Amino acid sequence: MVHARIVEIQQGSPTTKIIKFTTAVSLNFHPGQWVDLYIEIDGNIEIGGYSITSTPLEKNFIELAIKESSYNKVSHFLNYSAKIGQEVELIGGQGDCYYHEDLSHHIVLIAGGIGITPLMSILRFICKTSSDVAVRLLYSASSSEEHIFQTELDDLELEFDQLKCNYWITKEIDTQKNYNFGRIDRDAIGTFVTENSQDFFICGPSEMIDQSVEILLSLDVKRTSLHFEKWW
Repeated sequence: MVHARIVEIQQGSPTTKIIKFTTAVSLNFHPGQWVDLYIEIDGNIEIGGYSITSTPLEKNFIELAIKESSYNKVSHFLNYSAKIGQEVELIGGQGDCYYHEDLSHHIVLIAGGIGITPLMSILRFICKTSSDVAVRLLYSASSSEEHIFQTELDDLELEFDQLKCNYWITKEIDTQKNYNFGRIDRDAIGTFVTENSQDFFICGPSEMIDQSVEILLSLDVKRTSLHFEKWW
């Protein structure tokens, strides 16, 4: 286990907190992996699993984005009761769905809601380390306010020519920004499938992952080029 302490809490969206930790030693993880977080709540040690949004480039530091939950005790506590200085223990990185430099130079990230979290780590890492890797982000959320990291993504897109971001909202129309309305469907995904060697990372609700995988396979994308894990 790695000892960690909360040093900053931000409101990432109306339903999500972005929490930054310093760690006693640097975690060993790959972009896209997750951690188990152990925390004491009401005298009991509780465990929650969360994708890492920061990159391995930041030493003795980790960032998580945690969506509120009425049934997950740890997520509820971190959103409503956690304070600066709160101490936790971490185990990670974990998971087999992660970015590494042996993948193609054309990466497509498909995110649904809080599924942006591991993809944010991948996107940040590529932009900071691999100028020859093109990244395309397809990001769907219920509303424009629920697009976590929107400001940073806008800034990164301006700074790095290799990054292009596209947004969808499913429950309300925002005429002030260039959003697509509805879900990320076959027509949308099809425009990002090219003849180049590509790798696709997909994270979001289970149904959304299944549909995206089905669409990509029907578009003759190799299964070995699809990377995803199901959390719920």
